[in-house]
Amino acid sequence: MSAPIPSRFLSNFPMKYERVLSRLKTEGKFLAFPFGTEFTDVELQVGKALKRLKTLMKNKPKFFAFVLRSLFATTGNPAYEPALERMSLSTPRSLKEHLYRKLIVGAIASS
Repeated sequence: MSAPIPSRFLSNFPMKYERVLSRLKTEGKFLAFPFGTEFTDVELQVGKALKRLKTLMKNKPKFFAFVLRSLFATTGNPAYEPALERMSLSTPRSLKEHLYRKLIVGAIASS
């Protein structure tokens, strides 16, 4: 025989806390690196883009759709240059590097 769950615990769901946590995050609480980091802003941007690509690769149809969108997207936005420079993709020399450049820009733009 199990004991009934007290009513104050019945609404203990993640959705309830998302609003509170998102507000606190915008106030600067719950930082990704609470004790600081040696990463530059560009490196953090590249890291997020690479993590996004890794996540997309787990779902082949979504990744394929992302690749197709990225292939036809423009990469000339100067805001992406520091990240592309950090990845040594500012002046791609091969077809493979051109594709990597498109994927990185697409991942940065979608995050």
